[in-house]
Amino acid sequence: MIATLEAPLNRAFITTPLTPAQWVICFAMGSAVLWSSELRKVFLRATDRSQTRSTPSGYHKSWP
Repeated sequence: MIATLEAPLNRAFITTPLTPAQWVICFAMGSAVLWSSELRKVFLRATDRSQTRSTPSGYHKSWP
């Protein structure tokens, strides 16, 4: 993508370079999926820990 927007391929594809503000928008929107996925994982881990605190890790409930 960068090669088509910057020289030398911009002549072949008839594109113009992006401004720094436009690059920031592109990276922010592109990484939004990553950030939302990571926040979802944090939330799921936090809720999973709160539900399993009654049983110590590595022990089965029927253990004497």
